[in-house]
Amino acid sequence: MFARLCAALTCASLQLAEPPERAADAFEPVSITAVERPVDPVVLPEPEPEPELEIVEAPAIGEPEPIPCMADRRCRAMRLSGIAVGVLGLAAVGTGIGLVARPDQVLVDSPAFVTSTHPPGLVVLTLGIGVTLTAVLVLVASRQTRRGPAKAAGLRF
Repeated sequence: MFARLCAALTCASLQLAEPPERAADAFEPVSITAVERPVDPVVLPEPEPEPELEIVEAPAIGEPEPIPCMADRRCRAMRLSGIAVGVLGLAAVGTGIGLVARPDQVLVDSPAFVTSTHPPGLVVLTLGIGVTLTAVLVLVASRQTRRGPAKAAGLRF
């Protein structure tokens, strides 16, 4: 019985899988013909003559005058961002010192437990020191930018 059921399902699936037969006259050939359209000629305007170049003597090359930092946008942006980041870093250092210096407190409800602000204070202090050092490096970089690339390259550490 199982074999007959399998054979019937296989024959049914083969019949479903066969493509349907197409009628012979379902598709008619199509002919394509080319059509020519009139095209207007393109008229280009006459090019303008190039102006004559004026030759001017170059000024003597000397050491450029240093640009004040507040006039240079890049230097001013670095200076202001360094100051802002430095203030935030110093605030974080102060907060971290305050949390580390705070004494441990015993909980009144359960005297076996003590609250401590030392671990978060150390984290805030460490991050504050890192941010402050970053601000100092940004301020040093803005000072070297103000001097110009020639003098900044000549610095030796």
